[in-house]
Amino acid sequence: MKKILLSCLCIALCGTYVFAQDLGINEAIKMYNEAAGALNSQEYAKALENAKQALEIIKTLDAEEAGELKGDIENLIPKISFGEARQLVVDKEYEKALVALQEASKAAELYNDANIKSSIAELLPQVMMGHANALLSTDKYAEAVEEYQKILAAEPNNETVYLRIGQAQSRLNNEAEAIAAFEKASELGSPEAEKQLGTVYLKKAAAASKDKNYKDALTNAQKTLEYDATNATAIKLLASAAVQLKNWDVAIPNLEKIIPSEKNPDNFIYNLAMAYDAKGNKAKACENFKKIVGNATFKAYAEAKVKELCN
Repeated sequence: MKKILLSCLCIALCGTYVFAQDLGINEAIKMYNEAAGALNSQEYAKALENAKQALEIIKTLDAEEAGELKGDIENLIPKISFGEARQLVVDKEYEKALVALQEASKAAELYNDANIKSSIAELLPQVMMGHANALLSTDKYAEAVEEYQKILAAEPNNETVYLRIGQAQSRLNNEAEAIAAFEKASELGSPEAEKQLGTVYLKKAAAASKDKNYKDALTNAQKTLEYDATNATAIKLLASAAVQLKNWDVAIPNLEKIIPSEKNPDNFIYNLAMAYDAKGNKAKACENFKKIVGNATFKAYAEAKVKELCN
């Protein structure tokens, strides 16, 4: 009788185990389906929570019975993290997207998902650039430089990154760093970098001219024109500095470039006449002094020079 009771007890316990297994599998399947549905509706937090709960249930079950479902859940988790990252990129939430990509990378490594690894490798540079650009556009220049430098570690010949670093450094008033970055971008083929270099040197020329440092004004105006050959402001600064330095060979051609487009060119004509006079070109000096005899400011001197040079 005792043996019969033991046998009945064994049957009852085994039946309870099978029933528990069925409940566990069904609950895990339910959680998996909810995770998949949440992923399709872009509810990533809910999808990840359900997938992880399903995986925890699976760990308590018989390995043979749960094996296929376990693999499906493990395949789903990296896709959820990557889907979240991709949506954050669409929403331009680049900083959050970088965090989501890190999580997706960990999941892809843990569950050996080669496709997700490849997708992350393709998307990551775009996210990093988007994040750095967002920092630049919101005036977080130092932070932007730091992020651009991270991109260069993987893409050392990215001309756009050097251009953006130059812009950020310029706004931080880090002149040498800005010039170095723009020059590198220019070497790599960026036409925009050349314009930026022209702007940097133009500012230097203007500042030097304001301080009456005509030598530096001339040098930086010439550098500006190397990158922006028709910049009218640079030509004026160059001509004015050359006049102050009595560098007539530089002054004359640049004054002649300025005069035709000026509404009130008499000051420039006066300087041109003086330059030709200093060079000993009486005919050209006479020609230009004649043009300003009607200007009250120059009348007396111009008339005297015309009388001296034109007879």
